[in-house]
Amino acid sequence: PEMVIVVLREHKARQDAAKEAAPVWHDDGLVFTTSTGRGIQPRNVNRWWDRVCADAGVHRTRVHDLRHTSATLLFRAGVDLNEIRALLRHTRIATTADIYIDVLEDVRRGTAASMDTILGRLASSTRPAVTECDDGRGDAEVPEG
Repeated sequence: PEMVIVVLREHKARQDAAKEAAPVWHDDGLVFTTSTGRGIQPRNVNRWWDRVCADAGVHRTRVHDLRHTSATLLFRAGVDLNEIRALLRHTRIATTADIYIDVLEDVRRGTAASMDTILGRLASSTRPAVTECDDGRGDAEVPEG
């Protein structure tokens, strides 16, 4: 997304400045690094995320839960499940559908409403017209033949 590109460019500018100012920089080509250019340890990312949640006054979640949230929001917005699979780099679409997509209640209601519309159209297009032998009371005799 464009807004992510803008934020990443700003981050790169700050990182380039930090690289110039650092007495030692290990350039491993990473996007997010320590102050010396090394990779960030996962436990430090988790600690940082815990502080973000606490500062925001929200229930603590795992960083990995952001993947689930992203997938669910994309699915809710109508993004094709195969596109979400590719974004999450899953090899099987079943992994994406079974594990990462929490179908929201309003999506379920929307699905039910869509099925109601489909069934309503089918019923109106396949319902037989009233015939001479059917007066609509249900007690008409049907001629053989």
